[in-house]
Amino acid sequence: MRAPTYADANLGITNTPSGDRFTAGTSVTFTAVSGYESYAWYVDGNPVGTEDSVTYTASGSGPHQLMLIVRNGNSYYGSTMGFAVTAAN
Repeated sequence: MRAPTYADANLGITNTPSGDRFTAGTSVTFTAVSGYESYAWYVDGNPVGTEDSVTYTASGSGPHQLMLIVRNGNSYYGSTMGFAVTAAN
């Protein structure tokens, strides 16, 4: 199966706690605009959820990439954001 081609879009991704740096072990909830037919969240290319929000436990010190692909009819849209994880004290 081929991955769908998608257009870059602002999907309104927010996160709680806010910011782009987290301590390992912190649970972060990423949320996107609701109303799409399907959602596929990935961290570093690994699937982590399929709803309009996903909770991810920060792990693996260093830079990471969050990606969201949504579907609306036959159209796909995607957005990415970077974040960093630091080791717990």
